[in-house]
Amino acid sequence: MLTSAQQQQLQQGKFDGANLAQLALILHSTTTHYQGQLQWQQQGFTDRLALSIVCSRIQGQLRKLVTLQSINQALLQQEVQAYQQLTRVLTHEIANSVTPMASLAQSCQQILPVAGTVLSQDDHVDLSEALTTIYRRGQHLSDFILSFKQLSQPVQANLQQTNLVAIVKNCLALQRDALCKSGVELKTDLPTQALLWLDEALTEQVLINLLQNALDAMQHGAQKQLSVRLERTTQQQWQLEINDSGPGIPADVAEQIFIPFFTTKATGSGIGLPLSRALLQAQDAQLEYKPAEPGGSCFSIRFGQ
Repeated sequence: MLTSAQQQQLQQGKFDGANLAQLALILHSTTTHYQGQLQWQQQGFTDRLALSIVCSRIQGQLRKLVTLQSINQALLQQEVQAYQQLTRVLTHEIANSVTPMASLAQSCQQILPVAGTVLSQDDHVDLSEALTTIYRRGQHLSDFILSFKQLSQPVQANLQQTNLVAIVKNCLALQRDALCKSGVELKTDLPTQALLWLDEALTEQVLINLLQNALDAMQHGAQKQLSVRLERTTQQQWQLEINDSGPGIPADVAEQIFIPFFTTKATGSGIGLPLSRALLQAQDAQLEYKPAEPGGSCFSIRFGQ
């Protein structure tokens, strides 16, 4: 049986032709099954090997089957896939914020008066609101990207008492141009205030994802209606519902939409919904899907105070 020191030596040590006898001694000393990894160095190249030891007694004598297999290429492939998945995550989240920010910036450019003229009071208000929305979303997007610095750790939510209604309105303001250009009729049913312990940046990221999904779902529809409603269900809970008039999600597909990288879109990443659910779970909130009545999709978020 391998001692803890021998197991540590196998896992952390690097073996080559010079200390091959030491490796043989460790393998010879074991009398039980063992599976692990070790590093083998040869001509300046380090290879990761999978080590398997199977022990059995045949006619009263202990026999060992030792196998060593290079897994370096497989590990490198996994690393490449992990980087590709990370790139898709960041690309998805950045695009969902940058696209409406660019649209708002274009609107700001159109509001600016020509040289020698004065900006009207109404245009001044619109310009100020648009620039504030762009600035705030840029700050929150920066915070979101920084949260990926330590991928091995779960999402850490910075919970502060926040007015959820203000967050919803900010996200709708960010999507204002996209809603107008798509001809979407927006209906809102929001209270004046809903104070909850939330991470504002993470919550905004989720709502932007859900609103963008709703816009995508309705892009080919004749009647485009988006409904956003927030209501208090109990003394301790609030429920936010985002309903769209798109074609809805088939039942067999709906069962898989929260599985990472599952998508039915030709250019989809399958990241937005699983990531949104994870960001909400870090805040003790739950994201669910249900068919909307009389048709379309409804994504519901249940917040606990």
